[in-house]
Formats: sequence, C-alpha cells, structure tokens
Amino acid sequence: EDIKGLVYKKRDSTPPRIHHNADRPVETNLDKFPFPAKHLILGNMQRKYYSSAAYENPISAIITTRGCPFQCTFCAKFFKVARFRSPENVLEEIQMIVEKERIKDLEIRDYTFNLRQQHNIAICKGIIKNRWDIHWRALVRPELLNEELLQHYKRSNCYMLSIGAESGSPRILRFLKKGYTVDQITRAFRLSDEHGIETSAYYIIGIPGETSDDIAKTFQLIRKTKPTYLVLQIYQPIPGNELYDLIATRGLAPAEHPPYSLFKGFDKPFLDLPNLPNKNLSRMRRLAIIRYLADVGYLSKLGQVIAKNPLRFPRNIRVMLRFLAA
Repeated sequence: EDIKGLVYKKRDSTPPRIHHNADRPVETNLDKFPFPAKHLILGNMQRKYYSSAAYENPISAIITTRGCPFQCTFCAKFFKVARFRSPENVLEEIQMIVEKERIKDLEIRDYTFNLRQQHNIAICKGIIKNRWDIHWRALVRPELLNEELLQHYKRSNCYMLSIGAESGSPRILRFLKKGYTVDQITRAFRLSDEHGIETSAYYIIGIPGETSDDIAKTFQLIRKTKPTYLVLQIYQPIPGNELYDLIATRGLAPAEHPPYSLFKGFDKPFLDLPNLPNKNLSRMRRLAIIRYLADVGYLSKLGQVIAKNPLRFPRNIRVMLRFLAA
C-alpha cells in the first residue's frame, strides 16, 4: 500500500476490488535513470523480437523521449506530455550498446522521434562524429519532417522511417485528431523517397463512423505514396482513451473493465459497424494488401531494398508471406 503508482487487486471482498495507490510524481529529468540492463536479454531473443524489417543483425533498441504531446483519440498513451533525454545521454547509451553488443541495427522506439528538430540533429551529428557502423530507424510525424532533418537522418545512416498516416480521408483524420493533412502525409513520403529512406506506413480502417468512401480514400493514398512496407490494421478499441469512451457510451463496448478476450488483434474486426459489416471489412483489408504487394511500385522498392543489402531478402519474403497469410 505504500508503493506509489501501484495498482493491484485486494482480495478482501467478492469480487476482488481494484486498489489504486497514490500516483508517483513524474520524473522530468530522464538522464538520472540508469541505462537498461540489456545484457540480461538473450541475443537470440533480441534478434527475433526486432528483426521483421531489420537492416542487419544484431539489433537493439533505444528511447530518446517518453510520452507524446498529441491528442490522437484512439491511442494507448494517456499522458499527453513529452519528456526528453539529453542528446549526450542518448549518445552515451548508443556507444555502450555499440561496444558491448556490437549492434548493426538500432530501432529508436519513441512514440514520435522528430518532436524537436535540434534534439534530433544533435543525435544525428553524434552518430556521424563517432563513426558508428550502424543503421537506424524511427517513428516520425509527417508534418514535422523537412529537408534539413532528412539530410541529417540520411547522413547518420537512417534507413527507415515509420509514419502513422492512419487514413486517407480528411474527415477521419480530423475525427481522430491527428493534427495533420493528407497533403502533409503525401509530402512526407515523397521527401523520404527523394532522400533514399525507406518508409513503413501505418493505416487503420474500421473507425466508428467510417464509410466505404473513407476507406477508398485510404487505399488511394496507399497507392499514391507507395510505402516500402505497409501495416494495415483494423481498428481495435483501447479502454481509457477518448474514442473508446465514445463507443462505450453508444453501447458498442463495455464501459468498465472489459475482458481481454473481447480484443481479437489488429487483423480482425472488433466492431460490427452498420455500414461496414465485419466480413466486408476483412475482405477489403485482404484485397488492399494483395494489391499493394502486387503493385509495380512496391516490387520496385523491394528490389532496391534487397540490392542495398541482399541479407534482407529472406526476411522481406517472410514479411510478404505473413501479409498474405493474414
């Protein structure tokens, strides 16, 4: 009971009641925390976890920030504040894992890496100055990408940017409170292509209130931007966020403590929308993925990826087969 921030079940009643201790104050100085004890992770486990689109093994991951200041209604992040590690602290950890783990691929696992341009540039300059033989990838916001950032990314061996485009429908983007436009999404993919950086695009279909016309606009945007990789998911409600509360008030999801058995994974519909039955939604997703994999633009980019590093060929084929199996 004295541990701040702990949530647990008390079995002094039937059913057991959930007890929430007082919140722990948020630590703003992230540099005071020790680096993760990565030596405790078996190398083979680490490779399996991060290797779906990796440039080269061995692989590791790092965070340069905690939290996210944006207001996306469907997201699992509840604290809308970002906290930053200093570039010096980040570079010190990278040096440690380069020397101890001999990594070749680094995944930056921030919710949004490009929140502060100068913070990013300082990290990129440190990677270049130290001449580390690594390639790296990160998740970025499309409207915050620009020529200067991408130049530093490329020079420091960034090989992939993941972009949460979410939808090709302006109406749905506003509904999700994404804070950017279709034009900004298109520009981000174009600039990444021009700088020779691969892209991984994240989209969601089956949003409450979405129509077949909205989904068609999403598929059009996928064809237009031609990402190197595509993650096309079906909406899954996450308790505690704004969109979940909305569907709960409409009786489409339990208001309190929903069992995990309700959630079926991002390739299966949770909601049976009146205008988009589950069967239709699954079929639309499947056809969109097949068309994406068969597109000349995708096959051309796949060829470029393999030409840069032939060792990625087996992994890319596995990714393609996994898409088709889904």
